[in-house]
Amino acid sequence: MSQALKSSIYATTFFVLSVLSFGVNDWFSLLMLVASIVFLYPTILVGQMTLRNVAKTAIQKDSALYAFLNQPKTVAQQLFSIAMAIVLGISFLTVSKGIEMNHGLLPVVVIIFFLAWWISGRLVAHPDLALLEQQHLQKKALYASVREGGIDGSESGSPDVSFLSLFAAILVLNLLFALLLSAKDLFTFFVADVTFANFRSYALERGIEAGAFNSISRVFINVYVIFDSFKIAAANEILLALGIDKSGSHSAYYLFYLLVLAFNILKLLAFSVPLVFLQRGLLVRGASLFEAPAKRLGRILLPYIKALADRIKPVVHPLVLGIKGWFKEGHRDDADGPTNAAGSKFDSEKKGSKGKHEEKQ
Repeated sequence: MSQALKSSIYATTFFVLSVLSFGVNDWFSLLMLVASIVFLYPTILVGQMTLRNVAKTAIQKDSALYAFLNQPKTVAQQLFSIAMAIVLGISFLTVSKGIEMNHGLLPVVVIIFFLAWWISGRLVAHPDLALLEQQHLQKKALYASVREGGIDGSESGSPDVSFLSLFAAILVLNLLFALLLSAKDLFTFFVADVTFANFRSYALERGIEAGAFNSISRVFINVYVIFDSFKIAAANEILLALGIDKSGSHSAYYLFYLLVLAFNILKLLAFSVPLVFLQRGLLVRGASLFEAPAKRLGRILLPYIKALADRIKPVVHPLVLGIKGWFKEGHRDDADGPTNAAGSKFDSEKKGSKGKHEEKQ
């Protein structure tokens, strides 16, 4: 299995688990937030080191700021990465649930899977991207290293966290996702009239109701729903301010789509950035967290599966042979049926003609 396909499967699976748990149960939501932090933290830390290496190229080597940036992983840098992981984790869970509520689980899952697969397999690995990095960026600014002895980013860094690959993946994923999801907002433009006067009531109808175990997570989701309703209301109000009536002008549809597209591009940054970071983090830690335990479990269960198959085989094998024989017999009867019927008809006609010939004699 390719790395691109593996990372897209990991990211899509994590998205599904997030939307199924967030807003339903606060304990499950907290568990998904902790998992998000675990997978976001390494990519954020290495990305922070990459930006630090870029900043070092513009600072004098004998300055105090250069000495600070040249330090290995400090407590402050790690705490900052953890704080960013918490913020991005909450934004990812909130926006993921909001997207699923607006557009349905299956369409969003399909879109995320194929976009993540294409971005990881085609865009990030595109030779032109590597050529741009070589032509315009210094080697130590391309990748970051978090090893204690190798803090100057170099060729030993992971290409999954290179400066341009992260930037290109976030930019393209955000734009394509916004283009696709803005079609639903255009449908809302046709069927509902959302303005500043009624967007709160419109959001109230679409929000998450209070339950026994979602008193905290539902707050984040309902805040997202309010801002999403405000987005549609703002686009409608801009059209009214420009004097464009949606019932009398076809240009209103295109202008509304462009407006909500711009709003969605900004909104989905809170989803695209953590999704790309999660995809990298899941790929880095997926081998140790998922693949290795699965292989060990497979080696443990394989003898039992073989023993069970050996016990079932004497019972299943004759049944399979009987079913195959029944189908073959049925097929043979179907093949011979028309021939026998034609033959019988021919024999009867032959006997009838023979009887007539004898009567004539």
